[in-house]
Amino acid sequence: MILKTVGDVSRYTIKLSYSFPSILAEMAVVPDVGGISDDVISILDLPPKYVSIAREFRLAGVSIGFFSLWPSAINEPLGQSMMKENSGESLIKKLKGTHLVAVGRYEANLICVAPSGSSNSDHVYHLNTMASSNWELTSIAKDFEIFLALAANVRQASDDVDRGIKGGLEAAERFCQFLGCTAEQTKFWKERTIEMM
Repeated sequence: MILKTVGDVSRYTIKLSYSFPSILAEMAVVPDVGGISDDVISILDLPPKYVSIAREFRLAGVSIGFFSLWPSAINEPLGQSMMKENSGESLIKKLKGTHLVAVGRYEANLICVAPSGSSNSDHVYHLNTMASSNWELTSIAKDFEIFLALAANVRQASDDVDRGIKGGLEAAERFCQFLGCTAEQTKFWKERTIEMM
């Protein structure tokens, strides 16, 4: 079954977390009102889809596969994490000419959203800082809800190791097509599927 919405992701991650009770809180995207303040939203110019999800679900301290749903390398409140990772000498501020907001991580790389009011508001990007001295910015989803669905679908595909990498890639092709991914985005999610298998 293809996971399509944040509700689907929440149900899937809660069910999955029951298999790992010692780390349940780190795996489940659960309802949690008030995850981010109006001040943080205003200062960082956060886009509406991201704000809606961050206000309704707990993201800080939660990971879906290799994706951390908060930007700092340590577990801290979401607003504090976002302010720290989007100010001063943070990695995102070193990327000249691009105004993005760091909202998560994929290992040591940043997951970013385009701010409210920009021409690509709500789009999600992967900022690869490990590939070379020239950082790579890749579009990975048209909004944060689709990003969550894609990350959870990758995790779900990796659960079925019996079908192997070929089966995982076929699943990735299906969920990427269903969720409206571009060719660039589909390539990214297929690579993540292989890594998880």
